[in-house]
Amino acid sequence: MVKPNACKWLITILLAYLGCSYSSSGYALFSQTASDLDVLRDAIEHELEVDPSLRQRLTPMLISTPIHHWRESRNDFAAAVTKMLAAVFSKKGELVQCPDCNNWRVKVQEGGALVINNGELSLAELERLRHGSPYGPAKSLALIEETPAGIAFKVISLEDGQIMISTVADSTLSINKTRPYLHLQQERERRLRGEALSYVFINLGLYPQGLFQLEYLEQWGSRNQYITGLGLSFFNPDFSLGAVMHYMLPQSKKLQIVGGIYVSLAKALQSSVGSNNDGGMPFQIQTMAEYSVGSNFGLFAGISTQGRLSVGFNLYNPLFLPFLL
Repeated sequence: MVKPNACKWLITILLAYLGCSYSSSGYALFSQTASDLDVLRDAIEHELEVDPSLRQRLTPMLISTPIHHWRESRNDFAAAVTKMLAAVFSKKGELVQCPDCNNWRVKVQEGGALVINNGELSLAELERLRHGSPYGPAKSLALIEETPAGIAFKVISLEDGQIMISTVADSTLSINKTRPYLHLQQERERRLRGEALSYVFINLGLYPQGLFQLEYLEQWGSRNQYITGLGLSFFNPDFSLGAVMHYMLPQSKKLQIVGGIYVSLAKALQSSVGSNNDGGMPFQIQTMAEYSVGSNFGLFAGISTQGRLSVGFNLYNPLFLPFLL
């Protein structure tokens, strides 16, 4: 006979084991899928930037229940996809959840045969779906599925069945053998076309000391995080040529840390001809923090090794200098 106290201990241990087993069944989102979602968001935003009218043709957009693949993503995939899409389509009413878009559908054919369908809707089913409340105002249907190759994303027009967006977001794709997260889609298309991503910056410092510089730069890097090139300073430092590097912070794409080293052309010329000079350093280092306010200008604060502080604004690709692009 097993004593009652022993039975209680066995039951307690069994319940504890079952509790631990149950708690371990809750998985976090698969790490690869989380990265794929970043790439998918970048691809959707790129499509909306290329064609501004696309947003109006897509929304209101029905969101079919996202289908997970990995066991780790079972509990979190749908919520993560919804959160990502809500960040892109942030206006009220742009997204409509549609649990009916991938449910089991039973039809009775002639002769009494039953046909059960599941998955993507046919054109006839899409037409019937439009007439069902609350799906009447919808213009498109988004289908999202987690796959071993990435996240498959497709948007279908409810009017004619046209595929408006179709992509597989795979974060293992890279430009320089690392994972890019900054405008991957745009950068891949640009590099396939063989185009350079060049800029002309004009720095105008106003207070407390003036500054006037011209920079000719090109963007590169695994995440497009580097912008490097030549700088020509007309004032502060005076008539100097230098090398400039911008680093775009991953956490804030609008914020850049800038470093430059400028060589005085006048002092370099004096040194080359052996003339007397004031003995000062022929070069100086300058650092800046720049914040992009828009696509055409930004604000900056900079200081040089000579202790000259300047606050002003940047002009990006000014129209009066098109010949430099």
